[in-house]
Amino acid sequence: MIPRQTGGPAPLLILVAIEIVSVSLLAPEPGPIAKAQADAYQQELSVGKDLLRRRNYEDALKSFKRANEMRGKKSAECYYLMSEAYFSLGAYKNVIESAEKVIEFAGNNKQLTWNGYNNKGLALQTLADKKDQKKLQSAEAAFRQALAIEGAAPVIRYNLGVTLLQLNGDPEGIAEIKEYMKLQPTGMYTNSARKLAENPRRA
Repeated sequence: MIPRQTGGPAPLLILVAIEIVSVSLLAPEPGPIAKAQADAYQQELSVGKDLLRRRNYEDALKSFKRANEMRGKKSAECYYLMSEAYFSLGAYKNVIESAEKVIEFAGNNKQLTWNGYNNKGLALQTLADKKDQKKLQSAEAAFRQALAIEGAAPVIRYNLGVTLLQLNGDPEGIAEIKEYMKLQPTGMYTNSARKLAENPRRA
């Protein structure tokens, strides 16, 4: 879990698994070269995920970058995992760049898309350090874009609420935080959300 200051937005560490669904039972089996390439990609990705879980972020990044090369540098999944590793390293500008690539290449994958917007928002909010209004507004926009996508995680409402409080938008911020508590009454950030709803200046 990425450490945060008390009252800060919640990190959303969801390792996205892409399901490969056969569109036709009559689709031909991949040739041996294509299968070998797919296997190499998945193996490199698995190595990177294991390194990420073990907090070996630099080596995890190397694996994700190698896997991304195998996909012509157009793998939304790799860019998402890279954004997670960069976040843990505190390289927030790299998080934003990677998150934007997630959004660019995610296509119809809604989960990857809202994860991309959420990580972009978290990085912007962190860089704002509670006082850069322009970055906070950009973070707000990213969280709203994430929430506009079907299936977006409830914790993004908490992240949006905290950002709104830091923008001095207390009524709307409190409303978002209360909505998070409603959706996740026993969520990981429910206690923090309750304290913020009672005392918005803690954000």
